[in-house]
Amino acid sequence: MRFLTLEQYLNNRDVLINKEEFDSTGAKLKIEDIYSQLDIINEIHKILSEYPYDIIPTVPSRIGEDFEEFKVLYRKVSRAALKDYYPEHIKDKVYKVLLNAEKAIGYIDNSNYLSILRRAMDNGEIILGNCDFRHLKYNEKIIINSVKGVCYNIIESDYGKFLMKLRKYSVVTSYGGFIDYIVKNEKLQDNSKVFLMGYILYPQESMKLLQKYKEGKKQWNEETFYYKFMKACEFDNSITI
Repeated sequence: MRFLTLEQYLNNRDVLINKEEFDSTGAKLKIEDIYSQLDIINEIHKILSEYPYDIIPTVPSRIGEDFEEFKVLYRKVSRAALKDYYPEHIKDKVYKVLLNAEKAIGYIDNSNYLSILRRAMDNGEIILGNCDFRHLKYNEKIIINSVKGVCYNIIESDYGKFLMKLRKYSVVTSYGGFIDYIVKNEKLQDNSKVFLMGYILYPQESMKLLQKYKEGKKQWNEETFYYKFMKACEFDNSITI
């Protein structure tokens, strides 16, 4: 069989690659738009899973990297907090963020995470890497704007990232229904539900901001940092299951 590149395969499967970012639905977003997007993600996963080769040379493996990044970031920010890197007046809030991160990691640890990794490796699961409304849509056919993020990874990763980005839309108040829908659509086990709960509860914005402050990557004065930190906390705390 003649070797097909990933782009050629997707084209043969009637998936259009359009390198322009799509307009975001923004304030017009409705709950039904989210469920429709979850259906599109499910469909692109099916197409990627049917690529007719065991190994795609151009596709990297990033299986499990998301969770490892969560744990590494937690350790770094924890060490910085113990060494009093952060302003005194936000110390309690920093420890609350760390507690929330620890709880989220606990959820993932308790999801029988290794069985999820084994399933992904056994099935050769491939994800798109970015499934938000600006990068993936359906208009008579599936349209993506890049294959840059395509990699071997657990399919839960695409959904976790997508759900985390939904926090900027006020229309979303609870995520339990979305998670149930994902698990049913993808025919996953209940431990994937626990994993996704932990994934989206991880206070990623706050943790990343605290690490940037510690590394001195941004020349923020104390007032600017405090404002950004409080906004990040508000963003991370806007989620309920």
